[in-house]
Amino acid sequence: MKKHLSLKSITPFILKLHLYIGIFIAPFILLATLTGVLYILTTQIESYIYRDLQALAYGK
Repeated sequence: MKKHLSLKSITPFILKLHLYIGIFIAPFILLATLTGVLYILTTQIESYIYRDLQALAYGK
């Protein structure tokens, strides 16, 4: 005898699956976000790190 699957019986499975997939994917999204922000701010970070060299180059 086959058991009929209803929406009520499959909803907990879908919710758990959604939770586990979210936990698995979240670190990758966080890593992509952080590296994207670093890529965007590269110019500002480099100008802050090398500010003493830029001051010497303009001082001559």
